[in-house]
Amino acid sequence: MGGKYPIPKETDSFYVWQKWREHLAYPFVDRGNIAAWDFSIGAGLTADGAEHTLDLSTIIPDLSISRVKLSIAIQDNAVGTGIIIKENGNADDINALVRYTQVANQIKYDNDSFMLDANNYVAYKITAGMDAAYIAVQGWWP
Repeated sequence: MGGKYPIPKETDSFYVWQKWREHLAYPFVDRGNIAAWDFSIGAGLTADGAEHTLDLSTIIPDLSISRVKLSIAIQDNAVGTGIIIKENGNADDINALVRYTQVANQIKYDNDSFMLDANNYVAYKITAGMDAAYIAVQGWWP
């Protein structure tokens, strides 16, 4: 315990100041009320069980953006089909959003944030033959 680098406590004044400074320096850029999904199967997404890259640079043209918040929805007539979204270049699916259908023909919604690569790409994989998958960019952090 303790070790060479003690874990800062939330009551430490420097820790609180640092977190406040990070919040002010990197505010979340909210896209507001999004009227439609940005991507769906057949319109930017491929459902073949293979890993693909998703280019977000058309929505986020600034290549200095570090993190994006995505909203997803999936639906299928089978239980256990799903989607995996992760930082582009990560070989493993451990540090990823992994969501599966739990009930046939019911929509499952979720959202999470992801690191972007230098080109504003994330990686994704959708079960082959899935009925519906949608992704929308909610916003980003510089």
